[in-house]
Amino acid sequence: MGRDESHLSFFVRQGSTVRRVVGFGAAEHFNALCDLGRHGTLDIAFRPQVSKYGAGSVELIMEAFRTGC
Repeated sequence: MGRDESHLSFFVRQGSTVRRVVGFGAAEHFNALCDLGRHGTLDIAFRPQVSKYGAGSVELIMEAFRTGC
């Protein structure tokens, strides 16, 4: 994502709620996130932000992640 492809975007679900996550400068973690998500849960530290493109929807700006407990 982004002109230099240094960002990433993916969707997360908790119960019936689905949100878009944006990781600015986090493209280097793509494979690790895929592996962790495929084999269990993720804990994601984020800050919510109203999307500039999603008609007022809330997206999550990823600050950090780790394997879920």
